[in-house]
Amino acid sequence: MSRLYSDMYYINIGQEIYHLQALDTPDETFFLLKCFDKLLCTITMDEQGKWHFDNHLNEEQLAEVVTWIEKLFM
Repeated sequence: MSRLYSDMYYINIGQEIYHLQALDTPDETFFLLKCFDKLLCTITMDEQGKWHFDNHLNEEQLAEVVTWIEKLFM
């Protein structure tokens, strides 16, 4: 039986600590961002390599999250 989720990573965005986790998909393009075990948003990459977020994080926060994703998972 394969794992559904990757290990959880603790990342620092601004002054907050978040949990970042990948969903085990063949193309590794689906991620979860949590804070205090509450799901804040899902992060996906489309076929053109563009990132999509389903929440209202500001541009600076989004850029930092993508940097962490690229560092930890790609």
